[in-house]
Amino acid sequence: MKNIKSILFIPVILIMIYSCKEEFDYNQMTEGLERLVVEAYITDVDSVHTVKLMRSSDYIDPQPALAATNAVVTVSNGTDTYSFAEVMPGVYRNTLPFYGETGKTYTISINYGEKDYSATSVLGECFDMENVYAYYEDSTNYLLLCGQEPVEPDQYYTLKTIVNGVENDTLTNWGYFDDGLINGHYFDFELFAMLQGKETDTIEVIISSVSKEFYTYFTSIAQNTGYEPDPFFSTTPANFKGNISNGGLGFFQAMSVKRKSCIRL
Repeated sequence: MKNIKSILFIPVILIMIYSCKEEFDYNQMTEGLERLVVEAYITDVDSVHTVKLMRSSDYIDPQPALAATNAVVTVSNGTDTYSFAEVMPGVYRNTLPFYGETGKTYTISINYGEKDYSATSVLGECFDMENVYAYYEDSTNYLLLCGQEPVEPDQYYTLKTIVNGVENDTLTNWGYFDDGLINGHYFDFELFAMLQGKETDTIEVIISSVSKEFYTYFTSIAQNTGYEPDPFFSTTPANFKGNISNGGLGFFQAMSVKRKSCIRL
């Protein structure tokens, strides 16, 4: 069996999951003013993409969020423009399939309530997971990573797991890390996560590349709320300002996504 070097490594990723200390400005919250809240992602692994639009309530006196219906939504990569149709109240999907491409800049445009909103995001390079292995001991699955972190500095990532087919979508269970201490590092059977569970668990790992702005947005929510799913699309997190123009809230992010099933050792 391959030597598990990272049992002593105390992996950088795990340390950095809990190490972000950036202050969040609560003045960005709205009070008594309804805003459009956007949750939108373009990925390089999906051909159908979803945009969710809601109307926020204020942070001090939160009320259930309401769907923003009858909006006009498009996404452009500078060459092609894709229209999104409303498939259920507040949920929009592209009418023609397309995949996000690494290095391209994507712009979302939204017309809602006689106002125009937009945001731009570059789809960056992701951590290249070659293989992920699971090693079980004392009610814990130790996840070992083989793969290359890009040599380009200033990369930011989110990490989550799917255990026995159930996606871990609670915000407090997501990981997030940057390459500040691991830039260009090749991981060779190194520990990067630990999950309580059983030896028979099937585990998948998802790493997504995100922008610095989204990383800050994500960690601000994670550290200032104890919110359950949906982590970005609920009354309280909606008051965290993202990258949407014209007073909109939420975030539009283009991301490269890598997904691997764990191999049992």
